[in-house]
Amino acid sequence: MIISSGHNDPFFLKYQNILSGLSGDKIKDFTRFQQGANSRVYRLTGEKENYLAKFYPSTSPDVTSGRYRVSDNSLKNPALDAGSLHSHQAGKQRSRQKNEYSSLRLLWQNGVRIIPRPIISDEKKGIALYEFIAGTRYKYSRLSRKEIDELVSVLTVINNSLPDKVKSKIPQASEACFSLFQIEKVLDDRYHQLMDTPNAKSLYPDMKKMLRERFLPLQKELMGKSA
Repeated sequence: MIISSGHNDPFFLKYQNILSGLSGDKIKDFTRFQQGANSRVYRLTGEKENYLAKFYPSTSPDVTSGRYRVSDNSLKNPALDAGSLHSHQAGKQRSRQKNEYSSLRLLWQNGVRIIPRPIISDEKKGIALYEFIAGTRYKYSRLSRKEIDELVSVLTVINNSLPDKVKSKIPQASEACFSLFQIEKVLDDRYHQLMDTPNAKSLYPDMKKMLRERFLPLQKELMGKSA
């Protein structure tokens, strides 16, 4: 979803010259997409090609030089406060930017071409540039068996493209689950993060009611059946 376009975004204008330097291209225009939980995303229009720029939040709320802050009100949604705090703690142990960029680079180096080409990453500034691939963001209500099969085929291609010696060196994801116990723990953690979200009681009463009355009983039922 596009939320702004053109030369009216102070945040982008602040970094326009930096982006031109990183890309080695003159960035002429941009389109900002709806913000995700972990980054700002822009489509950049350069003289040579188009790029996708991701600005990753700092892992420290005190770091402001060259990066935007996790606590910046322009970046936060009250519903994501608990998730942001969780990301801040996880950021002490790992870098989302480093993990994402290095993973795509590893796939690209091993001949996978169904992903955006990683171009450059500057972790000090919290910016990474990727090849821009035009597409459509699907709504859950529109997903069908066809899209699910396509996703599975993409994962299959990625898995089959990496030699075993390369796969053995890839670290586990922070929330990788290899047992029902681990899955239950992740679900419990997410449940408590949402239930403990600041102001959730007043801002999101329906969410808390759904989690308490529908999600939690269903989780316990499923975990009980699989025990």
